[in-house]
Amino acid sequence: MSTVEVVKMTGLLELSVNQLRFDTDVQCRASIDSGTVTEYKEALTANVVFPPLVVFHDGTAYWVADGFHRGSAYRESGATKCPCDVRQGTKRDAILYAVGANTGHGLRRRNEDKKRAVMTLLNDSEWRQWSDREIARRAGVGPDMVASHRPAPLSENDSQPERKCADGRTINTSNIGKTKPVEKVEAKP
Repeated sequence: MSTVEVVKMTGLLELSVNQLRFDTDVQCRASIDSGTVTEYKEALTANVVFPPLVVFHDGTAYWVADGFHRGSAYRESGATKCPCDVRQGTKRDAILYAVGANTGHGLRRRNEDKKRAVMTLLNDSEWRQWSDREIARRAGVGPDMVASHRPAPLSENDSQPERKCADGRTINTSNIGKTKPVEKVEAKP
């Protein structure tokens, strides 16, 4: 089968496990849970059917976007193929999909996983321009979580943190929480 034919093929396919790219830049979990992989591997040997992995194909590589634990279980069980929901797209498309993966299925996301998803978007020059609400929607978290991890912008003149008020004014927040030194007043005799 030629590359051109493969590029046009999307949808549910059974792909060789060796064809799949399990890239840590795409993975939005803080870590792979070995207990979950073992549980999935045992289920595979008992002929349990798992949902397909979601992968993005850029014409050359198949980037896994959802299913890292299942993919690890397939590899560890010695399986040579696994079902994949193949979509057209690049590694970047896979990353954007991955930040919102597992919000409603699979191993429940921990706070570290949610933070990694948010930070993936905030560390990207394009995606960080999105509003807190848009990043939260994509990452499947609340906007407060995004705001708590978004760095405060620095002022141009003295590299001090600045914040925007609701009315658009800019305020310097560098002295918040600091107290003025207490003046010593000597008692008169």
